[in-house]
Amino acid sequence: MAAPMSELFPSTANAMQQILQGAFSDAATPERGALPNAVADACATLVTGGSETCRLVALTVIAGTAAEPRAKPDVIQEGAGGWDFRSLYKSAIRPVLVATAKNASVAWDPSVDPFVSNPFREARIDQDWVTRRKNKLPGAASLLAIVQHVATEPQQARLVLTELAAHELERLGRLRVNYRIPQRLTTSIVEQIVDTWLKGGVGGRRLESASVALLRCAGTRLRDGWDDVESHHVNDPRPYDALCRTDGVVRAIGEVKDMPIKLVHVEQLAKELASHGAIRGYLFTQRKWWPHHAETERDRIEAFIRDRSVLGLRIDVVDIMEIVRVWLALIDQDDRTLPDFLTMLKDELERHGLPEDRRALADVLDGI
Repeated sequence: MAAPMSELFPSTANAMQQILQGAFSDAATPERGALPNAVADACATLVTGGSETCRLVALTVIAGTAAEPRAKPDVIQEGAGGWDFRSLYKSAIRPVLVATAKNASVAWDPSVDPFVSNPFREARIDQDWVTRRKNKLPGAASLLAIVQHVATEPQQARLVLTELAAHELERLGRLRVNYRIPQRLTTSIVEQIVDTWLKGGVGGRRLESASVALLRCAGTRLRDGWDDVESHHVNDPRPYDALCRTDGVVRAIGEVKDMPIKLVHVEQLAKELASHGAIRGYLFTQRKWWPHHAETERDRIEAFIRDRSVLGLRIDVVDIMEIVRVWLALIDQDDRTLPDFLTMLKDELERHGLPEDRRALADVLDGI
């Protein structure tokens, strides 16, 4: 059994950090060492098509086995006899990834905590784990192939880590994006850009980035608005997506839901407003989710919002495209406003978005 975590920090964290740094250095060399074709293919498939969480978990558990061959890369919970990979990722792996991206002049903000994702709260990665994902976690099968190989051949952990690092470097090279934002735009053109970009996304990531950009753009231009909008990585588990502040005081909270809106979602937003002492809340969604759901649920939501207004809480469920049309039309008073909004969207993606969403926005802008 692997040693308890109390015996590992900080020596193991330091070792993992140095090993990962070495893997990125070795990845630049023409000869990286021989791996079985199936394992090499799994590494390539994971990095090119797998989810970010799968990729980050792979780098963490393989670096752990490279640092200590007794570590079990397929056991991802300390309570199940493994290591506290969640803590090791934060202290050892993520800092190397942030520095590597910076050295490559690429905007990449790796997830702060990939192990908080439900699939990685389970005890181990095995075939049953992959089967339970039902093909809804890209890269799950590749991750299994990699950890199973390293579990049986721990002496190849460094080779596998270097192979993963090589593909990560190639991926970073593809992340450099040039956004061609015109100096003059109309609200209808911006509406078309946002609508096209949103339709090409998966889940609520793009909806979240667009909502944050709208809050930033409107907040700085509306009377009694806000001067700062705090957002976070699109995979962050926090119960809100944007905190809008004036002089450090939270004035409004934005939350995003790319699913049918339920009363519990509005109740959670109201709790966050009370927790932060704010009175204005926005629940951003898309027309396909609101108000197209059971009439009884809609009535309960509207009644809840009315009741909370008596307590001074202003809550609205808003369709993102309606907000694009209305807010931008109201604040578009000079040639800078609309390009500024797209720049804010670009900047939010550069800070907290995923590579495919950045590239997609650049492609839409190229097409106008």
